[in-house]
Amino acid sequence: MKTRRHFMKLAAGAGLIATGSIRAIPSVTSFGATLPGTGSLEDRGRWIESAVRLAEPVLEAPLRGHKALCYLETVGCLLHGLAPWLELAGEAPAVRLADLARQRLSEAVMAANDSQVTAESAPSRLFASALLAQVLLRAPQALWTKLDSRTQQSVCALMRSAGSVQARNDDGRIYMSIIELAMRRFDGRGNGQRLYEGLRCQHSCGGNDSAEAGAVLFFQQPKALVVRSMRLDALEGVATVEPTWRAYRDAERAHFSGLAGFEEKLVAPDGSYALRDRSDVYRCGVFQGLAVSAWRKILPATVQPGQARAALSAVLARSLEDPAAFDRHGWLQAPSSAAIDSESVRFLQSDLYLCSVALLPLGLPRHDSFWVDATAPLSWSQFWPASNTASIT
Repeated sequence: MKTRRHFMKLAAGAGLIATGSIRAIPSVTSFGATLPGTGSLEDRGRWIESAVRLAEPVLEAPLRGHKALCYLETVGCLLHGLAPWLELAGEAPAVRLADLARQRLSEAVMAANDSQVTAESAPSRLFASALLAQVLLRAPQALWTKLDSRTQQSVCALMRSAGSVQARNDDGRIYMSIIELAMRRFDGRGNGQRLYEGLRCQHSCGGNDSAEAGAVLFFQQPKALVVRSMRLDALEGVATVEPTWRAYRDAERAHFSGLAGFEEKLVAPDGSYALRDRSDVYRCGVFQGLAVSAWRKILPATVQPGQARAALSAVLARSLEDPAAFDRHGWLQAPSSAAIDSESVRFLQSDLYLCSVALLPLGLPRHDSFWVDATAPLSWSQFWPASNTASIT
């Protein structure tokens, strides 16, 4: 049995090929999903433009008119991918967005605490709290330490209230794990049993750890886009101080590495890729495996940093440089190809902003090999060279 003193140490360590019909994204070369020829910080500038375009309308919008938990989910999904960049604090746009993020989080958390906890709202409270925990763990200096004490107390109160929610499946147990890890870092207390229950969920995403199965699942289930990365984040924090968890962490790293190699092969040179079920709603967010692996520097040997940058740059341009992706207020809107049923509408707004995960490598410094290495050809181009392309009439 681990002691409370042991758990306190954890704070320091927290730092498609699918069956069925597949649709292709229509050509949108008018907004230029082209690849640069060499490694250049121009790529990073383009990514920052996408990040600002994505974040400003959300973070500049007042809470008024939004349900607190829904708004907190949306902000959490947005910051899920942007938090590591905000933590770098070396670029003016990141500093400004971090300031806005703290304001919006403060409003949303306090409003969520004032809302009544019901059986219907409990799962949303758990998910929103887990997103918040992960975001704060990814950007503790930029977000947590600069919150005023009242907001910090409100954050801890929200996480404690989420801890009373009954986790009904592995996803819920992983949400609990990331919340408990954040509680130990920011509040100095928590429930160790809930932390370890989530970390033991080795097959949390559908019971099959193959890269192909993982990619298909991410294309089908919205919360699978984040639950697996929550488990990895929690394992990264725990394994630094508890050696017995390093095998779990390494296995999870290997899963993401394999997923990255598989996802890179899905990207065509113009940034198009096959769609499956609701994957069009998440846009570039379905390439979470590639983005996480690039950010954590666990890319497989078959994918070079310049190759990962080329693939992600292409899908980002295709996804977020299309004016039709945004409504007249600048908020993301569902693609016209998306089949939205009544059950999906409730979660749609936050789901749209899961695309932010593709921007995780912005959390790498400007001098990192991801940004400065020459662009490497995509696997698609190597297998289908332009000189070997035949016209089909």
